[in-house]
Amino acid sequence: MERLPTLLSDIANPHHLAFEMSYAREQGNQYDESHYSNSQSTSLVTTSTCLKDDENFLLSGGMHGRFRMKFIWQVVWSCTWNVDITLRTWLELLGGNTGDDVWLWLDGDEKEAEEKYRSISLWETPTDGQWNRAVSALSERRKRGERNQEESAHLAERRQRVQEADPSMRFLMIAWLIVTSEAIREADTSRGLSNREIWELEHLIEIWATVCWVEPSTQAIPDDVFQTFCNAMSTAGHTCHNHHDLDRRKLRQWIWMRSLLHPLQHNEVVCLSISLTTESSCLGCAARCVISTTELSSFLIPSNVT
Repeated sequence: MERLPTLLSDIANPHHLAFEMSYAREQGNQYDESHYSNSQSTSLVTTSTCLKDDENFLLSGGMHGRFRMKFIWQVVWSCTWNVDITLRTWLELLGGNTGDDVWLWLDGDEKEAEEKYRSISLWETPTDGQWNRAVSALSERRKRGERNQEESAHLAERRQRVQEADPSMRFLMIAWLIVTSEAIREADTSRGLSNREIWELEHLIEIWATVCWVEPSTQAIPDDVFQTFCNAMSTAGHTCHNHHDLDRRKLRQWIWMRSLLHPLQHNEVVCLSISLTTESSCLGCAARCVISTTELSSFLIPSNVT
């Protein structure tokens, strides 16, 4: 096994920590890690805050506190199905090396991940060396946060909405932000894909729901939010929201999540089944497809070419 990197000096004195553990063993006591373990917090945190959940991961050299990282790994893998691209994208998200940070956790979310997503099946499991790199990435995030304590008003507002949500909803929000993140768009580009939010929205929703699906309480999702969306879609000539391949429970959950994450978009019309043919079963998507294809052609073909 590859030796874990020594990064404890970033957040604690490693010699002092080793002494505490050794002293406890000499006294016949079990070393209590609760001092560094998770704790619930209801206050909002910023990019410069190092969560206790994060400290626990760093202090253990990546051996403990992995469930949030596994959750992110699985979301990325489900979007890319490529180990190398997944690793690169995963490390970028952990390190905050993208323009739209998705590290919006609160203390206690690691426990939430352990309880609800412990059984998540990873198609490809990070190796010891890759976990080492995850430790380095999170450590770099912390250092960068200490130097740059300000973020844009847009990101600060998004952070507030995500952190004010209950833990279950926060996981749904973060998962969707990953699926639609700049890092995933770059990963798509490396695979020859683009604009999946336009062309493959239904598929992205399915990815999102498959990874983080937790049976929602029907009482938790207001009927008016979903009905408002359906009415707007029908008025615009769309029938894709009634598509037989789309699980209505998942769409309902996605609409509710989106209404909290992006309040101004709660009744926005979307194309769920747009395709490269005007023979789409949804007339609204077919019309959008014609417009999008025309715009693409005008971009690719200079106006002076006949």
